[in-house]
Amino acid sequence: VAIMGAKFLMMAWSIGVLILKALTLGFITSIDELLVSGLLDPRFKRKITSSSIKYEAGAPREHWLLWGSTTSMLIFNMAVTFYCTHIFFAEVQEFRQLCNSYENQFHQARFVVAEWRQSNCTHCGFSFLGHTMVS
Repeated sequence: VAIMGAKFLMMAWSIGVLILKALTLGFITSIDELLVSGLLDPRFKRKITSSSIKYEAGAPREHWLLWGSTTSMLIFNMAVTFYCTHIFFAEVQEFRQLCNSYENQFHQARFVVAEWRQSNCTHCGFSFLGHTMVS
């Protein structure tokens, strides 16, 4: 599931599409909870919510609580990110690099919808703190 979710998010070509895909993925991962809350008998739902899993472990060491767990999670996340972006999706990264080098070589202008700039025009665009958003 995590690999498919990463692949789903990796194929986004802009920030807006990435946000939309992330929201979609959040909805997809919560479908099971929606189905359980809508289809199960209330008594069975109470029985499920009152159940728990118990696990007893010894007290963790002080250094693990201070910095060990954070450091290991950071290293793990960096390794997974590197794997997903440079090994699993190597073709996508190579295609993005080729597109970027093509754009740099031919100096194509980027599409800009609107920009913020200093303007004395009171009827142009949307103004906020002395800056005006114009298209």
